[in-house]
Amino acid sequence: MRRVLRTAAAIALTGLVGCDEPVNRPEDASAARPQASPTSAQQPTVVVSPGGMDPAAQSEAILQLKAEVTALRQENASLRQELLKQNAKAAAAVPVTPYLPNKSGVPTTYTLPPEALSPRRDDFPAPGSVLSREEFSELMTGAVQFNPGPIPSSNRPVTDETPLHAGQEIQLKWGDTWWAATITGFEEDGTVRTSYFGWDRRHDEAVPRSDLQLDTNTRERAIQGIYRHPP
Repeated sequence: MRRVLRTAAAIALTGLVGCDEPVNRPEDASAARPQASPTSAQQPTVVVSPGGMDPAAQSEAILQLKAEVTALRQENASLRQELLKQNAKAAAAVPVTPYLPNKSGVPTTYTLPPEALSPRRDDFPAPGSVLSREEFSELMTGAVQFNPGPIPSSNRPVTDETPLHAGQEIQLKWGDTWWAATITGFEEDGTVRTSYFGWDRRHDEAVPRSDLQLDTNTRERAIQGIYRHPP
């Protein structure tokens, strides 16, 4: 009987060992997972922008462009300040005599205003003050920006036959008011280039003759709208 049991056990054991079905063991599960190679695991991921430049290089290029723009702006500001200083020196050197009141009835011819006007000096008298002849002359050059107001209309219209020339003082219409201005040139279409006296040159414009009036002492009266005449 024992021999039969041993034989049966041996047969059963032999059947288990020779079984074709795999045996799934927890410790064998890791062997079935794919393993990344050491080389692929160490390579970083590089993101490329649509323009073909990686973000780091693109950021560096943007910073460089910003630095160049800032440098150009600083250089432009420096050149402008130097120009304003030169204009101020030129204005201070102008004699007073040409800017005494004009009693001839003929419009005065002035030097064309510079491309950039000088700002009014910080120590210039406050509005309403009496100007010295030197201070009055400084404004009369047309090289100082002090933003005067409108002046009374002369009621002397400019026609197609009225002779005009560059540098001539003139009244220029803006809205319903008239302003002291200087003729700076002429366009091929017949319009007249003008510059508002005492205002930034960006306000310059070409206007038809119907927007102009003849006048004398326009600058003087524009100044007197802010200051009192020198003694």
